[in-house]
Amino acid sequence: MNAFGIDYGRALSVVCLRDGRGPRARTRLVGDGFRASIPHAVSAPLSPPALDEPLLWGSRALETKAGIAALRPTDSASGPWLEQPGAVLFWRGLMRRLTAYIGRVKPLPSNGYEILVAVPTENLTRTPEDVKSLCREAGFEVVTVVPAPHALLCRWMMEAMVMPWGNGSRTVASVCVGDDSVSVCAYRVTMRGTQLPQVTASSRCFSISECGGAWWTTRLLQEVAERWRETPDIGGEMALRDAATEFGARLSRAAENEQVEWEGPLAERMFEVLRLSRRECQDWPEVAPLRRQLPDILRQAGQAVNGNGRLDLVLIGGVGAMWPFASEIASTVGPIWQSGFPLEDVARGAACWPEAGESNTMLHLDGSPSGFEMAAFPASSASEPLALEMGMFPASDLPLESFGNVEAGVETDFSGFVSESGSADSEEEAPPEELEEEVEDDIPPSQRWRLN
Repeated sequence: MNAFGIDYGRALSVVCLRDGRGPRARTRLVGDGFRASIPHAVSAPLSPPALDEPLLWGSRALETKAGIAALRPTDSASGPWLEQPGAVLFWRGLMRRLTAYIGRVKPLPSNGYEILVAVPTENLTRTPEDVKSLCREAGFEVVTVVPAPHALLCRWMMEAMVMPWGNGSRTVASVCVGDDSVSVCAYRVTMRGTQLPQVTASSRCFSISECGGAWWTTRLLQEVAERWRETPDIGGEMALRDAATEFGARLSRAAENEQVEWEGPLAERMFEVLRLSRRECQDWPEVAPLRRQLPDILRQAGQAVNGNGRLDLVLIGGVGAMWPFASEIASTVGPIWQSGFPLEDVARGAACWPEAGESNTMLHLDGSPSGFEMAAFPASSASEPLALEMGMFPASDLPLESFGNVEAGVETDFSGFVSESGSADSEEEAPPEELEEEVEDDIPPSQRWRLN
């Protein structure tokens, strides 16, 4: 069985085809014939557009005059593109593209093809069903919708089978940088040499909104527009966005204070050369939500699966991971793993779900946590399940025995815990020894280059 993995975001999609099964199966990037990432745009010849009419799709809808009236995602909503009729027209165009790509054979299970769609975790209660509905209208019979962090984890686990990370338990966080949000989840993973790693616990999925590749691209293009007086032609929009993505990749390779120069369209017509460093871009308001929330979310997610919040590895991928912000911020919490081409990693991971995800029963498609003994701690309010997941319990529900020598109905003298001045003693009791066995750092030297 072959699998198409689709990273479906707000402004664009990335599609990969995985031929066959096993860690050495071949994976190919499927663009729209012009670009590796497919912009969300369609332009139908009728108004209102008919679902069965030919249409211009993806890059062609923006690179021609028809792009003036192209249907595109609006700025008033967030999450994957779901607005009608544009979204279903896009999926119909994708069906035509995939059918042509594999030799005029429809990508259906009866023909040996599975469809796996990775989505942001912003609204996993509604998004999967909405995406499945779009796919059914477009002719896809069976579709599996996967949370984006789970897909990125599958991408890494399949590579770990070919390039083993040793044995033992690891706490791994997955950070998927989309175009308009960032999705995060943490996992407890048992490494087993060349066998598929086993997920033993996962946190709930977190989401950071109002940041991502599209936000940073828009900000950069604003900086560009301030330096020239000519408005680009309609057909030049995608060239500008391509150049912005390349600028983000160059920024990732540069030193923190190194100035990176804009070399995209109309650079020669600027009255002032645009040069920016990573440090300067870190101060953009569009980066602030990520800088403010990501470290705490990573620690909380890690604590949910190992009790101490320490992360052995942070995976970074997605269309927005071409920019340096997520990897730089996450590196303050744990070592970073990132492939050479992060734009396609979520789509590649989605295509690996039938092999790496379905066999790991602790990975839930609804993004719910797993692997916790939560039934032992009764919850008395709607806000407590998250507290239980994070290892925090309401004081009213704690058994009295939890406080050591305190007995019910017995007055206890706490004077020994307070100094004569009324403040707490400065000498703290040494922390108890860790009950959990520490895992030796047996990552082979050949893999250490991946840890920034």
